[in-house]
Amino acid sequence: MSKITKIIIAIVLLLPLGLVQAQSIQKLKAVGQHAKYSDDGKTVIVSKNQFSSIEKFDLELNKQTVLAEGRGVGYKTFIDGDEVFFNKNKETKSVNIKTGKKNKVKAGITVKASVMSKKLGKKSANSVVDAIPSDDIQSITLVYGNGNVKQVAPRGNDGIYVLISLSPNGKFVLYNGVAGTDVYNIATKEVVNIGVMDAPKWAGNNVIVYMKTEDDGHVITKSDVCTYNLKTKKSKNVTKQFNGIAQYPSANDGATKILFSTEKNEVYQIINK
Repeated sequence: MSKITKIIIAIVLLLPLGLVQAQSIQKLKAVGQHAKYSDDGKTVIVSKNQFSSIEKFDLELNKQTVLAEGRGVGYKTFIDGDEVFFNKNKETKSVNIKTGKKNKVKAGITVKASVMSKKLGKKSANSVVDAIPSDDIQSITLVYGNGNVKQVAPRGNDGIYVLISLSPNGKFVLYNGVAGTDVYNIATKEVVNIGVMDAPKWAGNNVIVYMKTEDDGHVITKSDVCTYNLKTKKSKNVTKQFNGIAQYPSANDGATKILFSTEKNEVYQIINK
């Protein structure tokens, strides 16, 4: 085997590894926390001052604009298409990301359930369209497209169920409880523990993005953003080289693009190439 051939083989063997590991962390000019992508990925939605605003940051124009203001308006927003749905003064409203136009929305049990039921039409009737904690957080409320609800307690009624979210395909429920972080299969009722994760969120149906934190009993002293693949059962620290406290992550489908913020209202974007 010639020397040139050996070099070519070595390059070919190393290339896939390089592609997997290629990553960039970019500080955006956006200001805020709890950043998440719009459906088309061209805009980042953020909130400031304890969820007192909903603001958009245009990734192409590097421009930030206020879409809505008010106490708690940025808490538990739901994005569908060009609309951001939120609650203000006990009313459900939507604001268009592109035009800024606001509308009142007739909501059912949850904003997401109403939007998804309308979007899916008859297909949603017997499908779970949202999952929320019960009033006493000792069970999970599954909301169906036809308006029916069902209470489930994957680890029994002695547990607690918080930070609940439904997978995009409506088949799994992600939550934090007494055993850490679980994924509950609605059809089979199987519960799989995936460790201890802070602020876990779905990034598609097979990947979860979350915070891994350390604290001194009062404040967070260290925090990294990690991903977990449900198929491979492997975690990856994606901010290992970041010098700061990375928190409140969210991501696109598959976590090829990840957003996170810092305690200084800085917003960063991770791009996995």
